[in-house]
Amino acid sequence: MSEKGITMEEPANNADDGTEKFSLVEDTTTSLDENVSITVTKLPFKLKWKIDFMIMPFFIAIYFLQFLDKSLLNYAAIMGIKKNLHGNQFANLGTIFYVGFVATEPIAAYLIQKLPVAKFLGVNICCWGAVVAFHACTETYAGLMIVRVLLGIFEASVACCLIIIMERTSSTK
Repeated sequence: MSEKGITMEEPANNADDGTEKFSLVEDTTTSLDENVSITVTKLPFKLKWKIDFMIMPFFIAIYFLQFLDKSLLNYAAIMGIKKNLHGNQFANLGTIFYVGFVATEPIAAYLIQKLPVAKFLGVNICCWGAVVAFHACTETYAGLMIVRVLLGIFEASVACCLIIIMERTSSTK
């Protein structure tokens, strides 16, 4: 092509011309067995650190809120919830959370494998936050039991999802 005396040529894409193509992500295939091979994506070191510094504050905040959530019932006890409960009801409220948590973990582990992890985590965190807010709306023991079970259900997958996401970003060497 020639315009006003300037000639422009398109460079040839030959692998043997000695030029290297810049790639942000490098894929390498590792063979575990004759029938199984895994493609591993390698990220540059600086990019991995940027990703970690952007994601980690969210992970820390989520873990911190989960810690506060587990002690939410104890804060309610200080505020006077025990005077409305009788017998073992306060202990049952603490226990039923873990019943929902343990019962849901296998289901959550299955869903983590079948669904996109980030979207599944986002839905669980939104539902978990709504259930925490619903604690303020409950007026009966039965309502508190339902809210505590739902809290355990939605919290069961959060830690696993965070670990999987962090492992996926960090394991690429």
